[in-house]
Amino acid sequence: MWYSKTDVIFAPRNRDSSYIILIGINCDMIFSKKIELSIIVPVYCSAEIIPILVERIDDVFVKNNINVELLLVDDGSADDSFSVIQSVASKFSWVRGFKHSRNFGQQAAIWTGLTHSKGEIIGIMDDDMQDPPEALHSLYQKIGEGYDVV
Repeated sequence: MWYSKTDVIFAPRNRDSSYIILIGINCDMIFSKKIELSIIVPVYCSAEIIPILVERIDDVFVKNNINVELLLVDDGSADDSFSVIQSVASKFSWVRGFKHSRNFGQQAAIWTGLTHSKGEIIGIMDDDMQDPPEALHSLYQKIGEGYDVV
């Protein structure tokens, strides 16, 4: 069974001693099944596309019985991206959201996702769907065919 909780995580940065403040949605989960795939998406000012992205991932992975988690990491967006992340996380239990206190850059957002992912396989994609979820699904299938890295 799933349950969700909102956590606040303080992660120290090395050089300037500032902190990344992460507000996590669905961070404290108990999984009834092992997570096969973690999809990490750094988010920056993408409030309008997030619901479309989540629906497409739902169609491609969840509806095909692939146990997936989606980690949406808001990297200090100036729009309503995090409220949209909160909204989709409340609708889909397999969505987890994180928010940086300011813009630390795409690599920091990916690192946040990596440190919180629980899947046996990790996929990283951009929030603009330049590479669509269907492309990630093709790569996921190659892993199932025995490839170690795709």
